[in-house]
Amino acid sequence: MVTSKFALAETTSSSKADDVTTSDIFARLWSDAQNKFKQQVGVELTKHPIARDLEACTTAEDICVVFERQLRVFVAFRGSASTWGKLRNTYLKPTVEIILMLSNALGEAASVLPAIPGGKAIFVVLGSLLRATQGVTERYDSLMGLFEEINLFLDSLAVRTRKHSSWGHASRNISSLILAHLFDVFVLAIELLPSTSTTGIWRMFSLTKNKDMQSALQRLRALTALEVRALASETRVDTAEALALSSKLMEELHAMKLAQTHDTLSLQILEQSLASLAETQKRGMDQASDERQRIVHAQEDAKEAAMLSRLDPVDRADISAQARHGCLPGTRVEILKELRTWAGDSAAPPVYWLNGMAGTGKSAIARSLCWSLRSDNLLGGSFFCSRGGSADQMDVKRILPTLVHGIAARDYRFRNALIARLALYGSEPRPSTWNVTLQIVRLLEEPFSDILNPDVHPLPLVLVIDALDETDSHTIRDFLSVFIARVAHVPIKVFLTSRPERGIRLELRSVETVTRLHDIEQDIVEADMFLYIKSRLVCMCDDAFPPGWPSQRDILALTRLADKLFIYAFTALEYLSEDPIERLPKLTGHSVTAGQPLYGPLDAIYSLIISSAIDPRKYDADDIALTRKVLGVILSIGEPLPVYALSSLLGVTPNRLRSSLNNLHAVINVPDSDEHGTLSTFHASFSDFLSSPGRAPREMQDITVNGQYDIAAASISLFQSDKLRFNVTNASTSYLSNCHQDLAPVDLSLRYACLYWSYDLFNCSLDDLGFARDLWRSLEHVFVGPKFLFWTEVIGALDISLADACVILSRAIRRSRQLELSDLRDFLEEALAFLKRFYGMSTRSACRISTYPPSLL
Repeated sequence: MVTSKFALAETTSSSKADDVTTSDIFARLWSDAQNKFKQQVGVELTKHPIARDLEACTTAEDICVVFERQLRVFVAFRGSASTWGKLRNTYLKPTVEIILMLSNALGEAASVLPAIPGGKAIFVVLGSLLRATQGVTERYDSLMGLFEEINLFLDSLAVRTRKHSSWGHASRNISSLILAHLFDVFVLAIELLPSTSTTGIWRMFSLTKNKDMQSALQRLRALTALEVRALASETRVDTAEALALSSKLMEELHAMKLAQTHDTLSLQILEQSLASLAETQKRGMDQASDERQRIVHAQEDAKEAAMLSRLDPVDRADISAQARHGCLPGTRVEILKELRTWAGDSAAPPVYWLNGMAGTGKSAIARSLCWSLRSDNLLGGSFFCSRGGSADQMDVKRILPTLVHGIAARDYRFRNALIARLALYGSEPRPSTWNVTLQIVRLLEEPFSDILNPDVHPLPLVLVIDALDETDSHTIRDFLSVFIARVAHVPIKVFLTSRPERGIRLELRSVETVTRLHDIEQDIVEADMFLYIKSRLVCMCDDAFPPGWPSQRDILALTRLADKLFIYAFTALEYLSEDPIERLPKLTGHSVTAGQPLYGPLDAIYSLIISSAIDPRKYDADDIALTRKVLGVILSIGEPLPVYALSSLLGVTPNRLRSSLNNLHAVINVPDSDEHGTLSTFHASFSDFLSSPGRAPREMQDITVNGQYDIAAASISLFQSDKLRFNVTNASTSYLSNCHQDLAPVDLSLRYACLYWSYDLFNCSLDDLGFARDLWRSLEHVFVGPKFLFWTEVIGALDISLADACVILSRAIRRSRQLELSDLRDFLEEALAFLKRFYGMSTRSACRISTYPPSLL
């Protein structure tokens, strides 16, 4: 029987456990965990702040306190106590307590399970993972999903370790494998993370998209399923043994009834024992059934999450990922009140358009509205478009899938209907590739029509789309023409913000509810601006500042200069924050005056910042030239890049690139990390200022034209280097597909050059035809020959579609024809035909196409 099978082991384990306390076991295991973590990850633990704090921990509560203290320094978790509390009490603390209980209950068995010591490293890794996510919703949810699987397994393990008789041979071995594999999963996770965390950490890499991590999680799920089968098998064995025992006892009971009818008391005792045995058997079967049900539900949840992931939501576009806050409390009171009234009125028009000039505070209002709607459970989804963010934030086709993903997270009826529809179209390309009409029909109209009682929700959810003008002007018009016409057919409302650009105005001319921020009464705007500026200036003060600083006169002067442009106030205050006392007179003195055109105040502050950054009295000619070059490239580049990638592309060190931007932090977002975050302008109005004739300073004339030449030349130079070479992904063989072997990641600078070389060359000015032809001839010298094949290998490894690859070549063909470069044009046309014929091979096996002999060309 099972009880006798482990009797000896239980006795031995108990005797040894008496000699060693739980604290002693924890100290020993914790030391082993530190050593194993150092071996696996290669991190010096004395230099790891979390590991250093955790070294002195002796209880589960100690570990929770360390992480709680660490998380307080991150702004992203402020106001999210419930989120941290759920993680702390539901996952972290129980996990520590269960492993401590295992150490004590298993006794000797703990010393032979390699996963138990390694398991302690989970908490070091967990700290790094929590720091890295910084509240990014989707990535945080991915971690929560992983912890759900771990928690499910540990719950089961905790029940079975309370009594050794519940451990069968198969389930014990599989549980050991799962514990060991959990450590492997976390080691893989930490290898994907940098030593510092930034808000953009998930931008280029994803925990669930890494092939090593996918394989590890698949193996973990397979082991979990195997454990279920082992438990079921052991339960059936235990049940069979119990049934056999019951039958034998029944026979003995029948014999006793015939022979000893007078011994009623003995029969009652035996019947009670038999009933107790049957009850124990039933409880065991119920527990096994409950565990199987939990695992089945977890698997169903995983399938639903996988189906929703086909929407490819853009995390950085969601309100939760926005770095800046909404309106300062007490400002924009009237407009926010009007918006809340509109959202709460089911009879109000379904679309509200807020427009205004650059920098008038549209995005701040949109952020405030989002937080207000979320608190009222009325926010369906949000998408903050941005030229300075990722390329996905400018992609119109990513807007609706992201918004629909948000609705699904807040309305379970819509979620179920949407999942069913996504399953129906599962064999088709992902929704982010559909045209706008298909997206609206399949992602909004059909799911809502499948809901039996769509009017049960008292008020329609509101979708927020901010900064429509920061997407492609042609595609956004197509989007609006379809979206506005069909939005009335679904129970939602839409709040839009944009500049009043002509194309957008034409498409939204039928919208009934429109507010123009630049038309709001001057006194209302001035009151809000005054409160905002005063609040920010007061926060800059310290004990060393003169009494009465800032003066009422200075606050009023800045308020008048800002006029209705909150971006002016924001930019001016960012500029002041570096040296408030010294710089404030430069803004409020006679050199900067009000009464200019609407963009005048912003031009003045931008000119002041530029003049300071390229002052010949402070910097030599080489430094000024590099500042102009880097600034021009940032304004012209097709996709923002991290510091290290842009420095590699331009052939300078990261430190040299950073130093060139030292005095431009008020207008350029320079991330703290070289590897994460991207270089970009804080606001599109700065790009407008430098690219508009007559507005930029004389020293910055043609900066965007020169920047376009510089980035195009940089891509050609990179093609000439060894970065573009055969088998750049280090594929082990050309006879295995990309998905069946591990490929080295493509360097970001090489990725940019391969994707944008024709875009950058095409956008170069043709005012100097001789220079333009020389640039294209440089491309011809490099690209004609093996480098073309190596380029196809890279775009194949990047999983670029054939259509997108053809666009790259077609754009180059058009320009070479226009410049009368016949040799280059002929080669590119043949290359395009070659690509259409053989490109499928490069996407299946990255280096396969590069092995073809030149004769095939």
